[in-house]
Amino acid sequence: MSTESNIEFKITFRNFQSSPSLTEHIKKKFTSVFKSFFDRNVFVHVILSKKNLCFGEVSARFPNFTLVVSTEEKDFYTLVNRLKSIIREQLRRHKEKLHEKQ
Repeated sequence: MSTESNIEFKITFRNFQSSPSLTEHIKKKFTSVFKSFFDRNVFVHVILSKKNLCFGEVSARFPNFTLVVSTEEKDFYTLVNRLKSIIREQLRRHKEKLHEKQ
């Protein structure tokens, strides 16, 4: 019996207008990284804001821990890709630590 993971997104845009293509890009990128590491429910809050640079923060709540990452880039698509890379690395480290404890 396989359990289908459910990823719930809350996306907050500050100081700029959201676009359907950016929202879809965010969901696509983060869904792929979370599903590759976990088969459980995840709540993901993405905050994007624009001042001099584009700032992004992702908070992902899992049953046993919360992951928070943030960074800045020149444009939002590069920012989302960078956040995905950081998240992937943090999840890989977390999974390694869990395996070491067993």
